[in-house]
Amino acid sequence: MTTITAASEPAAQNDDRRPARAPRWPLVCALVLVVAPFVATAVRVLISLHGSLHYAGDQAITGLDTHDAASGSQLVGPYSRYGWAHPGPAWFYLLAPWYQLFGRDDAGLVAASLLVHALMAAAFVAVFWRPTRPAGSLLAAGILLLFVLRMPASVFLDVWNPYALILGTAVLLALAGKARDGRWSSLLLLVIAGSYLVQTHVGTALLVLLVGLVWLAACLSGRRRSRAAAADDALQAARRWPVAVLGGVVVLMWVPPVLQQLTSPLEQGNLGRLVHFFLVDGSGQPGPSLAGAFKAAGRVLIMAPYGWDAGPFEMDLLTLPAAVVLGLVAQTVASVTVLLLGRRWAVPSATWTGPVRLAGRVAAVLSALTVSGTVYWYLLIWVAVLPAVTLLGGCLLFLGDGPARRDIASIVSRGPGLGDLVGRRSVVVGLTVLLVGGAVGSALSLSSAVDRLPNSAGVAAVVPVVEGAVAHADVPTVRVDILTHDRWPIAAGLVEDMEAHGIAVTVGSSMADLFGAARVSNAASGPTVSLVAPDDPLKAEALAAGARELATVETETGAVTILFQTGD
Repeated sequence: MTTITAASEPAAQNDDRRPARAPRWPLVCALVLVVAPFVATAVRVLISLHGSLHYAGDQAITGLDTHDAASGSQLVGPYSRYGWAHPGPAWFYLLAPWYQLFGRDDAGLVAASLLVHALMAAAFVAVFWRPTRPAGSLLAAGILLLFVLRMPASVFLDVWNPYALILGTAVLLALAGKARDGRWSSLLLLVIAGSYLVQTHVGTALLVLLVGLVWLAACLSGRRRSRAAAADDALQAARRWPVAVLGGVVVLMWVPPVLQQLTSPLEQGNLGRLVHFFLVDGSGQPGPSLAGAFKAAGRVLIMAPYGWDAGPFEMDLLTLPAAVVLGLVAQTVASVTVLLLGRRWAVPSATWTGPVRLAGRVAAVLSALTVSGTVYWYLLIWVAVLPAVTLLGGCLLFLGDGPARRDIASIVSRGPGLGDLVGRRSVVVGLTVLLVGGAVGSALSLSSAVDRLPNSAGVAAVVPVVEGAVAHADVPTVRVDILTHDRWPIAAGLVEDMEAHGIAVTVGSSMADLFGAARVSNAASGPTVSLVAPDDPLKAEALAAGARELATVETETGAVTILFQTGD
């Protein structure tokens, strides 16, 4: 028989008490400091480049698609060089409110993109917030800012859908490594992050699939509960309004691409074209070998650790430098170490970082294998964030609750565990001070790249010529034709600028994939602007048909002759 004394009862009660909740100021500081560099750079872009930045090519098409998203008419994702679009418009709908707010010029588009990066960074930090471990969010913010400092600033400043994947991938990996409770809300958050990545670039589909499988394994190996308790928890979670909201977000994200598929003519639905391309047709060009895919993934993987630039678009798959081999080996060992120590020290948040990171590595190689033709580094740029996730997993080992504290303390000293030390206010304040330095350094790094944005001199030269002619003709709608196909980047910048100034533009059906089906018109009436190379035989035909030559200007894609025909 055991006797419980009055003296022992409070101790027993204290053992059952939950840890005291920490104040939320560390989370607020982490969120403010991790978004500050992006916000500050966005402000500088709006002040210094408003009205003077002219995008061409893919970035100009992004501006047009973002404008369409603002009106709810954008149904597909970014245009691909293979003739189809990526699965969905989630990225455009994130850009649209800010783009409209900032005036619909290209400086506003850059600022909108920076704010989307800030949103992703904040989401990444928020995943690691725990009331009993306030340093976790500060640590996540610090590592993310370190990653920003080590990467080329252009990948966060330029507006391009491959760059939009980088921090989104970090969010996906963070959710997969932390969501072990099996709740519907955790699953739906993971689906939202995965949907954003797949819609923005279909090359991330394998990453989302493999990471989802790791998340499922994490749930199955979570804390043991009876079936009745688990069913009750699931029932209660399903009744909570956040689950309904998150489920609604998932449905809304996939309504546009499904609607486009169902309402398009036979064989013109974008989702169907994607499936046919990857499973049946392809580009007809061979992709890399397994060794080449491994080298491609490895070269992107070591960008942040070494602080390297990406180099030429076309990757060298014939050689594998010793520095790359060393980086790959070190990161693989680190992932395995985090996994083993996380299991030994019972730190779930660190334990699952290892498998998530390894799943990302496998997905990178498999994604490279699916490339048709030349492998360009931007197709795998999301891989660059994996080392940062591994580093964070290692650091989380020293913030673990429970057995990890005693195990680590026994290795280091006889004093209090490192988990306790990290929880002290002085350490949290110290991390905050370091974060301030990281935020300032990241802001300076991003700001230094503002003047190196791809400002198209060709578009800047073409726009005033065309808009002057249109203003003189006093017409609300203009048709734009690209007679020489490789001048399309200049045409894209021209169309974006004209629509930003309130001039409606129509194009021929052959340009529907580039400019959107809503702009297609086969009507011959109204004025027409045609862009053609000076030596193209189509120039003479257009002049014979009644067009007049406005000017010939030099552009980055070659000389362009601007033809104008009044029409009926």
